[in-house]
Amino acid sequence: MDEIIQSCKAIVCWITVKGEDDNDVRLFSTDYAFFIPKDSVDRKVAFLFGDAIHDTISINLQKHLLRNVGASFEEIIGVKEPAFELTVEAAGVISADDPRGAPMADDAN
Repeated sequence: MDEIIQSCKAIVCWITVKGEDDNDVRLFSTDYAFFIPKDSVDRKVAFLFGDAIHDTISINLQKHLLRNVGASFEEIIGVKEPAFELTVEAAGVISADDPRGAPMADDAN
């Protein structure tokens, strides 16, 4: 179970969660197979289902992601090199206000 800290503002095809040791993890919807409802991402928790990999995020993709969250022009043009981050290619995600009532909540603790 991880706290959702950021999401795509357009069609919510990705989210960023606060992972273990305060490392951010970005979750992508594999091939846009699903979208996360916009009202289910604001400071909620997520149960992730998929494959976690360390991946290189291209300059173009980083800029695209920054535009999705409404970053400033300065932030966007400031991206000068690829980034390496932990990502999850998700088969599914469940978001919840209160994890005690969510499916699999007992497994998260």
